Amino acid sequence: MEMSIKKFPILGFSFLLLLTLFSRADAAIDPTQRALVHKVDRQLACDCGCSLTVDDCRVSMTCSESERLEKEVTGFVKAGLDEKSILAKMREKYGESILAAPTKEGFNITAWTFPFLALLFGGFVATYYLRKWKSEKAESTEQTGSRPKVAKIEDDYDRRIEDELKDFDA
Repeated sequence: MEMSIKKFPILGFSFLLLLTLFSRADAAIDPTQRALVHKVDRQLACDCGCSLTVDDCRVSMTCSESERLEKEVTGFVKAGLDEKSILAKMREKYGESILAAPTKEGFNITAWTFPFLALLFGGFVATYYLRKWKSEKAESTEQTGSRPKVAKIEDDYDRRIEDELKDFDA
């Protein structure tokens, strides 16, 4: 099989085109590094305003912000940084808003504890008012005697029935 010299540039250009189309920027990292990139991406919020993590936004929406942030994280992983160091660098560069969840230190601890404290407080308030309402209802029943009211109404009906029967017999 003999190839002409004219076909080499076409084949070379086609090979380079296919190589650029199907290659990824992070293809050079090993699977453990790829897992670290995904782990860090799941802890970072995307800047595009979608309220998703970088990993979720990249998979579902493929916005330019998530791709940029993932490339930045991939660069940190290639440089040999660990998870905490990468998160610290991203936090330094972009501020607290880059984190998908608030840190568990300082004032941010209130974001973790306040919902539970509010639920506990609400339970105590509800219990207090239910007991108060129940005791007030029991006291009013004892004082007014709700059973005699029912008996009085029944007596009125019995008397009316007796009157009607007397009129009917007569």
